[in-house]
Amino acid sequence: MSSKHFLTPSAPVAVRRAGPGEKPPHDFGTTPGGTIFGTTPGGTRIIYTKDALLNLSRSPLAQTPPKGLAYIPGVTNIPRPKEAPKRVEKKVEKPESSKKEDKDDLFDMEI
Repeated sequence: MSSKHFLTPSAPVAVRRAGPGEKPPHDFGTTPGGTIFGTTPGGTRIIYTKDALLNLSRSPLAQTPPKGLAYIPGVTNIPRPKEAPKRVEKKVEKPESSKKEDKDDLFDMEI
């Protein structure tokens, strides 16, 4: 039994290398059929449906800035939460007693 293997002609693939600072094309994460995908750092491809993306766009985390975002000085760009003014308490200084006490160390030191 002999089998004949035929090589199919290869199709050219357009390759475009992006230089430093260049943005990828607008259709970078789509297939020719229009399926939208993303990849993880490990190379796993995650496929998104149109309905899933529309559902995620209504998520509270998709809002800018996200609701419930904590204020971190120098990091977040949201206005500082208004705080109630703090009461300033007057400190009463107690007069020190003029009587000096001898403070003996626990052990005498020899010099």
